Amino acid sequence: KKNEALIYIYNTTIQQAFIITKNNSDLISNISLSRDDTLGAINLNRKAMANEFDPKFNHNVNAIFFKIFFKEIYKKIKDKNKLIFIADKYYSNFPFEMMITNFPHVTLENLDKFDHNKEPRYLVQDYEISYLPNIETFVEISSSDEINLNKNSKFLGIGDPILKLQSKKEKKSTDVKF
Repeated sequence: KKNEALIYIYNTTIQQAFIITKNNSDLISNISLSRDDTLGAINLNRKAMANEFDPKFNHNVNAIFFKIFFKEIYKKIKDKNKLIFIADKYYSNFPFEMMITNFPHVTLENLDKFDHNKEPRYLVQDYEISYLPNIETFVEISSSDEINLNKNSKFLGIGDPILKLQSKKEKKSTDVKF
């Protein structure tokens, strides 16, 4: 739609992002960002989110991540209000919505300097954000052997069930078969 942008971001040896909108497509490459840079920044971000650091440091990490990894992409999507992300395996569990867009002063050298008076503005405050699985996911699923699940398998299921109250007569156990 006119208000949407699809962003496919990946890092094979350098960071690249395809930005696809209704009337345009762009490729942004950043040759200065290697896979190791990406992994290092993502690991730092994970540690910051896990509260291993001061919360203000977490803000600065999210701001520097925006500035280094996303600033050029941001210029292409300013007029949109819905972002759809497809990310490679390096970015696949990175929460893009956590990036802070209003701390332009943050650099790698001053990550430990905090602006205590400024409220962070997260990407999710300006955009509706959703995710789609990456191509690698489909390749792995289609090339993998059948997965055997048993009572010891770990499973996380998320749904939006419609629940209704049952009488004691109606209650019965249901076995799930794989």
